[in-house]
Amino acid sequence: MAKKDIAQLSQAAVLSAALAGLAAPAQADVGLVDKDGLKIDGALTVGVAAFASPNAQFGAGVNSPTSTGAAATRTTGNPQWIEAFVKPELKAAYDTGNAGTLYGAFSAVAALTRGDGEANFVSATYGNPEKIAVEDAYLGWKSGTLLSSLGEDALDVSAGRQSFRIADGFLIADGNADLGNRAAYWSFPRSAFKQTAIARINTAPVRADAFLLKNDSSLSNTHGLDQPSTTLAGVNVEWFQAAEGKDGRATYDNRLRYAGASVIRVSDAQSDGNFSYATGAAATVTNTLNANRDGLVLYSVHGGGAPVPGLDDLTLYGQYVLERNDESTRKVRANAWYLEPGYTFSDAPWTPKLSYRYSHFSGDGNPNDNTDKSYDPMLYGSGRGYGSWYQGEIVGQYMIFNSNVNVNMLSVSVKPTDALKLSLLAYRFDWDKEGQFTGVSQSHAAAELDFVAEYALSDNISLAGAVAAARAGDGGKQFLTNQQGTTDRTDQTWYLGEVSIVMKF
Repeated sequence: MAKKDIAQLSQAAVLSAALAGLAAPAQADVGLVDKDGLKIDGALTVGVAAFASPNAQFGAGVNSPTSTGAAATRTTGNPQWIEAFVKPELKAAYDTGNAGTLYGAFSAVAALTRGDGEANFVSATYGNPEKIAVEDAYLGWKSGTLLSSLGEDALDVSAGRQSFRIADGFLIADGNADLGNRAAYWSFPRSAFKQTAIARINTAPVRADAFLLKNDSSLSNTHGLDQPSTTLAGVNVEWFQAAEGKDGRATYDNRLRYAGASVIRVSDAQSDGNFSYATGAAATVTNTLNANRDGLVLYSVHGGGAPVPGLDDLTLYGQYVLERNDESTRKVRANAWYLEPGYTFSDAPWTPKLSYRYSHFSGDGNPNDNTDKSYDPMLYGSGRGYGSWYQGEIVGQYMIFNSNVNVNMLSVSVKPTDALKLSLLAYRFDWDKEGQFTGVSQSHAAAELDFVAEYALSDNISLAGAVAAARAGDGGKQFLTNQQGTTDRTDQTWYLGEVSIVMKF
């Protein structure tokens, strides 16, 4: 690593120490009113993160969002940037007694990015963006003891702007991509869907969700880089067993083990311009990533947790998704799946955990026929921490987005204390169908190694940092060379240093 690169990573480490000094005792969800069945709570979440990424895009560098391809305006090869956000929120609930509980929430997010912008080939947060916007605004009702034979709060219906996730976020988790003027790309403080209607049947050991969702899409505010506006409806049914002392009916993280199935149909989506798949047209990253959503049907099965009763140290996570669209002008035949076994040595010092994951996202070896076979990653998000489902702090965040790729991941983590977790994650990325992209004939896309430290300073203050390095394979070099034109700058080691602090008052 060059001295300049070391200096850039050192700057991130220095900022980490400075941010740690901001940590102070705080309390989450401060009670404001609690009288006659009415309860109102307030909270304030603040996050700051800093990044340095020498040799971004393996030397190709990052470009402004106003131009791409051979005419791209290269802004820097070593981007450095800072993200910050503030999220105030109010939550209210009124217990009617025998008729259940009415509830609602309102929040807003103010976010900004300063510096060079995030390290995508076309940086969506270039130009110091900032934005204040409503995040949550929803109302709901829980049945309380009204349906006592099914359990307390067995029925929960809500509508408005709110977040929604299925399982660990492999398919549905993020309704609002943090691109363009929204800022804070990596911190992703915004996840609420623009419109929702959700009915949750929170019985045990089987529960279900019926949902109508519309993502928050705005091409004008994101330099045209946003997801297509998408309206979808579906049903998710799950069997689960709650962790000891936890109620897993409504909260995924409280489940010891689970298995489920989902059916989702996209009833309306942008399918013109970059979001169309025209027979005979040249394939691009955009039109083979999330084209042809209008009319798309998804079938999925998922499971996770400790599959063997009495052997909680052994975990197994997996999901399979089949995508089909039979519209004559937007035929889709795609799929994705992953399998991830893991084992925790709970009796060993520092309780080490070892896990391996193989994930497959189909590609399209003949992108100029009348059927799109590349997997649409839909609205995925983070569900189980680092590595899910942004696979790699470099490649999965800024280069490959869960389509036309097969990924091997090996993860080792230890916990020296209850508050500190250290992880080492290694990835290998291979194109599923190298012929999907012009000029790509080799399958090996990239390899990456991440070291991550997570520290819970208190119940309400968390610190995290990561150092990562990645190398492009022959297929990755060909892909980037085609993106940037004829100049070949793709043989450098891509580094990343990042630190973050999140505080909730």
